[in-house]
This record gives sequence, C-alpha cells and structure tokens, in this order.
Amino acid sequence: MEMSQMAKREYLEAVRIRYLNGTKVEKRKILDELCDTTGYHWKYEIDALNRRRRQLVRVKSSARKKKRGRKSRYKDKDFKQTLKR
Repeated sequence: MEMSQMAKREYLEAVRIRYLNGTKVEKRKILDELCDTTGYHWKYEIDALNRRRRQLVRVKSSARKKKRGRKSRYKDKDFKQTLKR
C-alpha cells in the first residue's frame, strides 16, 4: 500500500532532526530507509530534508543585502552624473 502525500510529509518532518544531527554513515542509512518507505529518489530526499535549513539561511542573508559587482571607482555623485551623459 502506498503512503499519502500528507503521510510522507509528516514522515520527512519526523526524520529531519535525526538526519541533520547524524553522521555521514547515519545519513546514508536514513536516506536508504526513506527511499524504501516513501519511494522518493534519494536526491529529492536530501533536498527535502535540507530545505528548512536553506530557508532559514536565506532569510538571514537577505537581511544584510550586499550590492553585487565591482565597487564604484568614483565617490562624488556629481562626477558620476557627468560620466553617465
């Protein structure tokens, strides 16, 4: 009998803490167990188990948004305006 989507989500949530705190060998065993139980591919399971952690990191990094690219060479705003013309 196949598990429902809701049951699979609940099972992933229950296993997440054990997975995140586990060693490399333990994580492999947990992934094998999840593959057998849910039928998901192991790469999807890794993504699903780490998803919450990435969301938390993304929130923290977006609070300190940095400007991308090369730093401006010119500090004076008037000088920048003449260059844009």
